[in-house]
Amino acid sequence: MVGMKLSFALIAVAGASLVAVAQPSFTGLGDLPGGAVASQAHGVSADGRVVAGSANGTLGSTVAYTWTRETGMVALPPFGGPAGIYRGQAISGDGRTVVGLADSPDGYRAAKWQDGVGPTHLPGASFQSTTWSVSHDGSVIAGRQGSSIAAIWTAEGMTELGTLPGIASSFARAVSADGQVVVGESIGGPGGGAFRWTKAEGLKKIISATNENRMSYALCASPDGSIIGGYGVGPDGPGTAIWTEAGGVTMLGTLPPGITYGYVHEMSADASVLGVNATFSGRGIALLWTPERGHEVFLDMLTQRCGLDLTGWHLSEIGGISADGKTIVGTGVHNGFTEAFVAVIPAPGVVTPFVVLAWRRRRP
Repeated sequence: MVGMKLSFALIAVAGASLVAVAQPSFTGLGDLPGGAVASQAHGVSADGRVVAGSANGTLGSTVAYTWTRETGMVALPPFGGPAGIYRGQAISGDGRTVVGLADSPDGYRAAKWQDGVGPTHLPGASFQSTTWSVSHDGSVIAGRQGSSIAAIWTAEGMTELGTLPGIASSFARAVSADGQVVVGESIGGPGGGAFRWTKAEGLKKIISATNENRMSYALCASPDGSIIGGYGVGPDGPGTAIWTEAGGVTMLGTLPPGITYGYVHEMSADASVLGVNATFSGRGIALLWTPERGHEVFLDMLTQRCGLDLTGWHLSEIGGISADGKTIVGTGVHNGFTEAFVAVIPAPGVVTPFVVLAWRRRRP
């Protein structure tokens, strides 16, 4: 029997043009008054102006916050109230809705803040429910109902998305900006893996009809859900992966020396800039992936290519990328303390979205 191999070409989209080069900058966001020094950035609005995350507050609380260059870090309610967990884990593209979790009398539940007001527990959200993503206008929120079932919340209430056949649990990690596609994973046995959900088709396993690669975790999606990023497995082992309907699952190549367990966590609107979280010497490390340069340690990019002075910083993870790929937010360690950051980088010189334009079949 004659074997077949599949390969793809990543080609710049016809008509790609030069983009304006942003002035590189890096800003540590500090923290809130009271408590231990610590902050994390978990998301950024589509225009890169509003950051959302969590920070230590008073009385042992974890407090959700938003940050802009004009206001600095602003705690969301109930800052200064009873001790508890109030965590901002994502922000809508329009910057108006922060989602995450908030304490209740019997434990934390999925919650949101709208225009700085809240928290409001999501309808039907049970104990230990949480949220990880929200659509551009805040109308669709994706997360987990209880401890084990993927769910979305809309104006109509909560909808459980189910699981893959034979699997007991599922987790919704991201919703597309238009609210039409939800991605995540349903694992815990044979047949488990990453899923893609739509209202019309329900929850389906992400498969690669064009090659033998598999996607285990789906963690982010393009605005219309046509491109999905996460963690996959190919013939050369596991690593960062992208899925498209035309190209199936594509492994993104090797990581820098000494770095392991990388996964695509965030992406720009056209997927030309991917935020990768990985591990180096037992600690988290933030990477960027672009078609031009592949995987690159984000700290090295900022210091060596952008000329920024980041003395005392280690960048641990990327929490969000603006639509144009120029604003990157995340969490690092600054002089021994966990601190959120915002970086502005030059966009790639030529816009080259991740689009599979041609597939070739060749015989060995």
